[in-house]
Formats: sequence, C-alpha cells, structure tokens
Amino acid sequence: MLEYHLPHFPETVVLDTGSVDGTRELLEHLLGQYPRLSVYDADFKGFGAARTTANSHVHSKYSLVLDADEMISSIDGLAGDIEKANERYDRDEFALKFKFNWIHPFCGNFTRDYNVLNPRLFPKSKTIFEKVVYEGVTVTDQKIRDNINFASTPIHHFVPDGEGVEFKDKRYYNEMTVFNLDDSRGKAKEFLQQHGPPSSKEGFERWKTPNPRCLGEYGIDVFAVLRKLHDLGLKPHPKIIERLVNCPREL
Repeated sequence: MLEYHLPHFPETVVLDTGSVDGTRELLEHLLGQYPRLSVYDADFKGFGAARTTANSHVHSKYSLVLDADEMISSIDGLAGDIEKANERYDRDEFALKFKFNWIHPFCGNFTRDYNVLNPRLFPKSKTIFEKVVYEGVTVTDQKIRDNINFASTPIHHFVPDGEGVEFKDKRYYNEMTVFNLDDSRGKAKEFLQQHGPPSSKEGFERWKTPNPRCLGEYGIDVFAVLRKLHDLGLKPHPKIIERLVNCPREL
C-alpha cells in the first residue's frame, strides 16, 4: 500500500500503535527508501485516538486518511476530483467523501457508501475523530460541512474471507463497541491496556493474512513481497507465514 501511494504525495505519515506482525520492521526499512515517509509510535487508545494522533503529525493543509488494507483506485482520478472540488468551491476549503469497492476474496467486489469513516480528505486542522471503534469523523467548521462532496474515485478496501471477518468482529470489534459511549471511556482505557492493539489479539492472523488471489488481481504479488522481505532479513509474524504457505501458488 505504501509503495503504491508514496511517490504521489508530498508526505506520508504512518502511526504504529504496537504492531507485532512484522509491520514495524518493514516500516524501518521503508524509511531508508522514502524520504517523504514519517513513522510515529503511540500507545493504542482506540481507532479514533489513533487517527487524531496521526493527523497531528501532518504538515500539509489537507489530510487524506487510508488504512493499511486500502488503496486509491486511481491516483489520476483522485487528482481530478481534487481539482474539480477546488473549482466548484472557488478554491475555498472543502472535504471529500469516498465510495468503497469492497474487495472480497470469495464474494466478488461490491461498492458501498461507508459514511461512518467519511470524509477521508479534509482540512487537517478542522476535523476531529471520535469513538474507540468504528471511529466517527466530525468536521468542526460549518462552512466546510457545506462544502463536502463525494469523489468519483472510489477506494479499494480489501477484506478477509468470511471466517476472518466473523472472527475479527467477535473477538475484537464487538468487545469494544460498548466503549463508544462517553461514560465508558475510562473502561475503554483499562480494556485497551489489557488487550492492546488488534495484532496483539490471539488469532489476529485469521483476519490479517492477505489473500494472494485477491491482491494478485490488483497487481500485488504476495509471494514476491515475501521473497523481498526474506532477502531483507525481515520476517512477518510466523502465523501469517503459516497461513500463506497453505495458499496454492496458482492463486
């Protein structure tokens, strides 16, 4: 995801909240390759807090938020959407919502609006993130709220198989939803201190392992990436490797 996006943006900020799956080591390697990349660390206090912390490190006027399992479907398309928004709002500040192509390894692709995490492109200093999980996005400036439009360029969101989605919801997200209430924030802190980020949860590899067939259709060869990591002396989590080894190469 980083190698796809990094060449096209003036800066890229990544926040690591305690990953244990090999991500941190890979980020250290990429820092030596991409001067536009900055990596920061923070304790995991929920997804809203993580986005707020990452956004605080951005220096540009606008922020574009992407997760590690997401890709802009077309960089040129995004540039066109931004230029159209600049013209539409006469160079005034604006925000962009996105539709999502959910890339499912078995059920095919489908498009959906995902308003709970929208907008994704916004003036950096005029947006706050709320909730511990299923974080909400609030634009704090009324004028910008009047200047929110859907981009024509969707975001590809890669999801795990049905078993992985069910397991993630049952073992992590459903446990945390209750903490979205204002009076539960203290309990959320206690819970997160005990359980840590998602990649610390037992069984996380069932929703974190990439699907080779699915990614291959979008030009990403998972096994080539693994060979590259091996040559660099970087090792993803053994349980992820174990699941990938069982994937047929013809996928």
